[in-house]
Amino acid sequence: MVSPVFEDYREPAAALILEYLPNSEALGIQNLTPQRADMALRALSHVHEAHVLHGDVWKSRNILFVRDGDSGLERVALVDFDHPTDPVRGEVSRVSLLKELSDTWILFYNYMVRLMCVHRVVVTDSDSYVDLLQPIYPERMHAHV
Repeated sequence: MVSPVFEDYREPAAALILEYLPNSEALGIQNLTPQRADMALRALSHVHEAHVLHGDVWKSRNILFVRDGDSGLERVALVDFDHPTDPVRGEVSRVSLLKELSDTWILFYNYMVRLMCVHRVVVTDSDSYVDLLQPIYPERMHAHV
């Protein structure tokens, strides 16, 4: 739907429309799960389908998890596109899209999910979380298992 303000406007719109995101929380080590990491990677993949690089998706404050107040369903919102690349000027290559996606995957699964698991082991001292770490640190876990 076109806003009535712009219906008769003959030049490109000179406005920025932002979505209000209540019930949102920024990505962090305390709230990242493999499911949320997957949701965020899928959202980034959708952005890449438009041949747009986010540019600084690695900043955790640029990935928000938004919970719908009525249904309780959660979705991902990628925000702060202040460093995107422009596909019109040919700045986006397939390699750069894949690099941003793979770098984000590495950030989530190689660092953040591991740290989250370590944090839970240290804080809760739970055997179930030790099992999660076994594939990551097999040489260190023998004494604890």
